[in-house]
Amino acid sequence: MAEKKEIIVSTRVSFRTFQYLKKYCQNYDLSNSKLVRKAIRYYLKFAHRDDKNISYVLPKIIINKEDFKFMINCLDEIEIKEFAKKSYENTLQGIQGYFLTIYGEKVNPLEIKPRALLNILKNNIFQYDGQNWFNSVKYLFNKDLLIFGGNHGFNEKFSLYVKYYLLNFLKSHSYHLIHENLGENKILLTFKLKKNETA
Repeated sequence: MAEKKEIIVSTRVSFRTFQYLKKYCQNYDLSNSKLVRKAIRYYLKFAHRDDKNISYVLPKIIINKEDFKFMINCLDEIEIKEFAKKSYENTLQGIQGYFLTIYGEKVNPLEIKPRALLNILKNNIFQYDGQNWFNSVKYLFNKDLLIFGGNHGFNEKFSLYVKYYLLNFLKSHSYHLIHENLGENKILLTFKLKKNETA
């Protein structure tokens, strides 16, 4: 018997909550099912709290982009590089904890292949339904090259921060940066895989 691709899950909500949900779906042209699916994914990514496994719960606060833009603008390049390294370390811990808690799998984030890794970062951090770092973001693997580009609403120092953030991930896979174009609201990076290495 083939495994079902989708399973129906039902729940009860208050009439007031249903009215909120109905109004939201009308305003944003969503079905109830799609909104609930998005809410569940968001909860598992960002709102899940596991008191049995505190290593998964990274301390978090929510700040708006203007506050973050102001803070990062106060840093020099050395401080931005250190900040990016700390963010990288927290992301590794988050990936490891997510797979262990949600899927029951022990995963070493450093062993995740570059293509899969970029997909994780795109879906969970860079895109709107992740941590919303970028307005738009794309990447392309072409033989021994990796091209990464995106538009954001921060500033040039944020572009610098993202450059160092990605460098931390990719250096363990033998990619090195060969070209960069860091703008006020955009970033374009080209990485090259060292010879005798594979992605």
